[in-house]
Amino acid sequence: RKSNLDLAKTRLNKALLQYKESDYLGSEISALKALRDLKSEKTNDIVYELYNLLGLIYNELGEYNKAIEFHNKALSLDAEIVPIEIQAKATSMNNMGLVYLNMTQYKKAIPYFQKGLEQKNELLLYKPFVYALLLENLGYSRFKANESKGLPDLFYESLKLRDSLQLTTGVIVSQLHLSEYFASKGEKAKSLQYSKQALQTARNSKNNRNVLAPLKQLAIIEPQKAVEYNKEYIHINDSLQKAERKIAEKFSRIEYETDEIKQENTDLTVQNRNLVYIFGSILILGLFLYIIKAQKAKNRELLYKQEQQ
Repeated sequence: RKSNLDLAKTRLNKALLQYKESDYLGSEISALKALRDLKSEKTNDIVYELYNLLGLIYNELGEYNKAIEFHNKALSLDAEIVPIEIQAKATSMNNMGLVYLNMTQYKKAIPYFQKGLEQKNELLLYKPFVYALLLENLGYSRFKANESKGLPDLFYESLKLRDSLQLTTGVIVSQLHLSEYFASKGEKAKSLQYSKQALQTARNSKNNRNVLAPLKQLAIIEPQKAVEYNKEYIHINDSLQKAERKIAEKFSRIEYETDEIKQENTDLTVQNRNLVYIFGSILILGLFLYIIKAQKAKNRELLYKQEQQ
């Protein structure tokens, strides 16, 4: 059982790495395999992590019904079994709201983010980055639903917290949401300021994936420079897709080599078992022949004694 748990942990880590590298299909396979490994185990934090991850994967793949199904499974787990540090309820509320946000069902998304924020004190203690996420997502859902409550303060509060936690990708998202918000208000100068800040933050992060969203936003805000921004966007996007394919191939190769090693070990186990059977059979046969021989000798001795008598 311990080996099953260790295998599930390894597969969870692999699935998280694949998700981070945008290999969503590979991540799904690894996560489902990990769940199969845990079938005989009691419900625990690893099961929660896997349900949550599968919900995120299906959200990225646009399979929203499946995403909702797995986030509900994560929420249904016994809260006492999942450690408080994970902040399961607030995390799942945020991720569930995110599914509805992606489905453009903004009014349905809002209550989930609000419920998640009810855990404010615990979140700030254990998972402040989730608190920042909830603020951001609540603000953006309200903005898209044409509700002005708490705007743009929710974006500012989230940006401040993300900046203090040095969450670069989060900072970029906050800056882009502020840019979008001010563009909708006709404040072009402020909108352009936040978009350019987002692009600069992205370039400083040395992560090309972060650069895509600011370029896309700037192409809308500065249509006179759209050709320039779009050209860079296409170039970076193509490079990222090539890199993602290579990473997916690398994971597939590791999986194949791991399966080969497993097969070799299985073959070796079978060979060893066969040798044990052969030696065991020879030993039993030898013992049987010895008994027969001993019995014959005994019979001869008995017969000799009878003849003597």
